Amino acid sequence: MVDISVIIPTHNRAAMLRSILSRLDAQRDGTPAFEVLVVADGCEDDTSTMLSSLRTRVPLRTLSLPGVGPALARNAGAQVA
Repeated sequence: MVDISVIIPTHNRAAMLRSILSRLDAQRDGTPAFEVLVVADGCEDDTSTMLSSLRTRVPLRTLSLPGVGPALARNAGAQVA
């Protein structure tokens, strides 16, 4: 069970996303339990490949959308969380 869901909408920013996920994964012990939900919104770069090969201690879920824009991507992530 998690206390917090961190929702990250993204579009073609695989390198930045990897950096953010690495920092989230490095949180100290004792941090409240959280999950990360990445909403890949119409990504045409290597975001999906990077996400599928990434291993984290933090629960990581992904959602792929066809390019609906940041507001709808955030809302979709919130519904899934």
